[in-house]
Amino acid sequence: MKRAGWVMLAVFAFADVAAARTADGRLDMLIAPHNAAPALTSPGGVFEIVATTQEPLCLAGPLGATPLDVTWERMPDGRMRGQGSVPPGTPPGAYALQSGDPQAPSDVNVRAVYVFDTFPETYVLAHIGDAAPASSSAGKASLDGLRQALTAVQASGAVLVFITGNVSTDGSSASLARFLETLDTCALPTFVAPGERDYPAAAAYFRRDAYAVRFGQDGFLVFDTADYPPAPDMGCQNGNIERLRRALKPCRWSIGVTFRYVLTMGMRTQLALFVDAPLDGLLATGNLAGPDAPPESMRRVPWGSTLLLTAPSAVALRSAP
Repeated sequence: MKRAGWVMLAVFAFADVAAARTADGRLDMLIAPHNAAPALTSPGGVFEIVATTQEPLCLAGPLGATPLDVTWERMPDGRMRGQGSVPPGTPPGAYALQSGDPQAPSDVNVRAVYVFDTFPETYVLAHIGDAAPASSSAGKASLDGLRQALTAVQASGAVLVFITGNVSTDGSSASLARFLETLDTCALPTFVAPGERDYPAAAAYFRRDAYAVRFGQDGFLVFDTADYPPAPDMGCQNGNIERLRRALKPCRWSIGVTFRYVLTMGMRTQLALFVDAPLDGLLATGNLAGPDAPPESMRRVPWGSTLLLTAPSAVALRSAP
């Protein structure tokens, strides 16, 4: 029988947005990990790297640059996938991933790798929903809102931060760059699943519509439920979600993280997550109004046993049963 091993701190925030990998914030040679989907590892551990070309890599931290031993393979789409080995004795903390000469790197992803000495059995995580308003006229006030939410999250004792839903005011490159700049005010690992309004530009800033996060014994599946063009019911996201769900089955807890759960989300995804291999829990934020939304009082998804935890607004602490 599984023991309760996690607690959720849910935060609903509004903000304008900001920052950069290239000058305008787009991912460049280093595709993963990055500041919106970092790797979580330990001294002597390994993590996956995706890049457009094979180059020497290092971790850059307060004590300087540490070369990485990377085993590379070519992916079917021509990109390179590597397994990077963190040197034993690497101090815990946040590291940038750099390519090329450590003294003059050709590409840098800040806050891309977090090294933990140990992974706690119980911990707090934060979930921020809909970080950006629909109008760009909100200006600096909305940017301050997200910044304040991230400050509150860091003071809460949370160890991970998930941000789902729209992160840009208008889907423009400038708005996405402002979001990333604000994201980097947070010292904690931040995992982002942008929303419908952020596409198609968001593909160059985040590159993945669904991905898995392993934290110690637990696994999180981060995805968006919106039917924007990259994720129709017959599209590739359903297959990615099912593959990731299977990879997380051995975890103590397997938790889905999304902006909003609606009863009409893609049926193939619902079967994969709630029937074929039910998630233990689904964390969702956002507006629960509308004919397709579940009632706020719903404690489980109607298709199975998955616990549904929603925080439509304000701040709430919730724990698993």
